[in-house]
Formats: sequence, C-alpha cells, structure tokens
Amino acid sequence: MDAPRPWRARSKKWEAISAFIQIIEFQTSRIDEFDALLDQWLTLSKDWRTATRSVRTKDPDRPDTYVQIVEFPSEEKILEIRTGPKRRRVPRASASSV
Repeated sequence: MDAPRPWRARSKKWEAISAFIQIIEFQTSRIDEFDALLDQWLTLSKDWRTATRSVRTKDPDRPDTYVQIVEFPSEEKILEIRTGPKRRRVPRASASSV
C-alpha cells in the first residue's frame, strides 16, 4: 500500500487548487516606514481586501531588497481591486517616500 499523498483526497479524486499570486520585488532602506504604510492599508482595506495570504522575504545578497508574495483566490479578484472604485480609497505614497 502506498503512503498517503497530501495532494490526493481519500476518495482518490484530485483536488483542484486554483490561486493567483503576485510577486513584488522592491527596494527600500526604510522598511519600518514601509511597514507603517502597509499597516494603514491593511486597516483601510479590511472590508474589501481580496488577498488571502502574504509573505515578505529579504534578499540576503542584496541590501534593502525585499520580495512580497501575495496570494489571491483568483486572477479576477486582483483585477477587481486594480480597476474598481475601492482602489481610490487607498492613500498612495510616492516611490521616493519609502
């Protein structure tokens, strides 16, 4: 008997997992200020945000370089935010401010 596989249900039917991820690479020497802006956005967007998960990593080889990986349930959900009226409610910082 084969060992159970995490991607296979007990009924031996495959489970389709569909998600859309956005990978954002950015540089800043002021990560604390970036985090403060991100916290503001998380508060403002809590009722309509469609991202389901987010992880940030720091590049060990390049100073002040980060990668943010954001997961959405589908590509359509991220497009709703990019093009919808709710986007306008999020304050934007200029690239030079962070």
